Amino acid sequence: MAKLFCLLNNYNSNTEELAINSLDYNTEWQKNVYRDKNLLLGCFELPFKRKDEFWLEHEDVILVLDGEIFSWSGSVEGKTTMDKLLRLFREKGEGLVNFINGNFTLIIWNKKQKNLSIMNDRMGLRPLYYAQYKNKIFFASEIKAIISDPDFEKKLNIKGVVDFFSYEYVLGDKTLVAGINIFPYASTVVLSLDENNLNFKRYWDFNFKEDSFYSENDYLFKFKEITNQAVKRMTKDELKVGIPLSGGLDSRIILAIMEKKERPLYTFTFGEKGSEDERYAKQISKKIKSLHHYVRIKYEYLIDFIRRGVFYCDGLVSCNHYNILNISDEMKQHVDIALDGYLGGVLPRSMYTHCQGKDKSVVFSSFDTFKEDLRRRIFSKDLNKEIELGKDKFFALWQDIKIKEKHNPLNYLNLTQRQRRFINYGKIIMRNFLETRMPFTDYDYMDFCIQMPEKLKTNDIICKKLLVKYFSSMAKIRQQGKGLSLNANRFEKAIHWRLELLKDKMRIVSKKTCNYEKWYRTILKDFVSSILLSQRFKNRQMFNYQEVEKLLNEHFQGKSNYEIQIGVLLTFELWNRFFLDGESKVFYKDRGNL
Repeated sequence: MAKLFCLLNNYNSNTEELAINSLDYNTEWQKNVYRDKNLLLGCFELPFKRKDEFWLEHEDVILVLDGEIFSWSGSVEGKTTMDKLLRLFREKGEGLVNFINGNFTLIIWNKKQKNLSIMNDRMGLRPLYYAQYKNKIFFASEIKAIISDPDFEKKLNIKGVVDFFSYEYVLGDKTLVAGINIFPYASTVVLSLDENNLNFKRYWDFNFKEDSFYSENDYLFKFKEITNQAVKRMTKDELKVGIPLSGGLDSRIILAIMEKKERPLYTFTFGEKGSEDERYAKQISKKIKSLHHYVRIKYEYLIDFIRRGVFYCDGLVSCNHYNILNISDEMKQHVDIALDGYLGGVLPRSMYTHCQGKDKSVVFSSFDTFKEDLRRRIFSKDLNKEIELGKDKFFALWQDIKIKEKHNPLNYLNLTQRQRRFINYGKIIMRNFLETRMPFTDYDYMDFCIQMPEKLKTNDIICKKLLVKYFSSMAKIRQQGKGLSLNANRFEKAIHWRLELLKDKMRIVSKKTCNYEKWYRTILKDFVSSILLSQRFKNRQMFNYQEVEKLLNEHFQGKSNYEIQIGVLLTFELWNRFFLDGESKVFYKDRGNL
């Protein structure tokens, strides 16, 4: 992952040094910087990437690419990715985004015309944050670069805070910092020294118009072909590939396709001993003969993982979701690329069927993980005033989505909000260690899935049939959370349900891969108490301190499960300390450990 920073107008050597230092916390990254009197532009990239794949300094143009291009529309001349992008830019301008397929943010500075073009992929998978202040426009891959500038005034974005304490992430293009937003997905913008208004243009959006031109068998065959093409596009080079593996369908489909490739297959799983992920991952890896690495949960590193995750993600996702750190170091030792199943369990599936067709309050409660009554308990009086406003804004967003996408607004809401602003941050963490590719974000795959008839998405029908028909050995392995193979007969199903009833009666519960409910009562209890019962937390005067203490005690004593609420509170307080209080400097003392 390249870490980009770009400052247009009014910068000095002190700003440059602070911006570079804020992102330079891994001594292995390659570093490139371009500067003239109008622009500061730079990036940091992983050590194995060739410079001609992410940086091109031409006589009249500078191009910087965060990410990768996996295919091109038609034939484009050029020996390298950057040569091809330069040629396309000269021919199409910012319209070049309609001729490329990838996960990327691309920045282009035209030296002669003194203008800046920025564009990203359809999902906005490589975050680029921006702020406009004091005649400056600052873009950066991480918020910490922008707030390093002494000219930028750091203030909380209360609307972002209400989102965070509702969904465990922030909706729309907001962040937790007032004045800093995230570049909208599938968008372009062109800025000049004379005209620097941020007029974003969206070049693509989700259209769930159902296409029923094919029979079910034809859909299944085409689904297999288009999935195979997506995986092939992202494994065409010779870099070593590793696959984070659970018992789910998305990683299983990637492995089923990869099994026939003539290269070593590395798979990685983490979890508690005896968890479902461990059992099913071992069965899958044994079936395909992959070089499997199973990593036990590193309890002694949990506090470090929480702190590092808050730092990597700029505090935008709750610390209960930094689990990928358990295998990141292990993967880095063996492979260059993580092939991730992101969106594989979403695009070919009808999501949130339990609230389809219901009113907006039902939709809100499905997304509201923190729960409104608890927010009212623990928020201060001033913050409580923002709760209803936050709920109203969600309803406005929901109404806007229903107008845009009448066919399936819940899928649209999930993809443009939850997947982009929440689930994607696990991949962002991973990119601090190695490149992450996601076959199911391939444009052809996305186009095919979003127009697939809903009847083929219900209950994972098309994914299950794909495995049963074309990869039968994989289908025989039990499915995570279900306990049944994909081709189980009626007899097997009957026996399974009887065993499940017996387990319920005996109160036998499967071990979770990550169990924050238990950890916050044991391993992490002292750490949580030291942060959330501290005078510093109390002095922020944002929460009802007595109610927070009561919530913690109820959880510690096992009377209630508040793991979600504790995770959000813990993340938010650490974020305040690292970024608003300036304590993130601790992460630069020993950069080799990050």
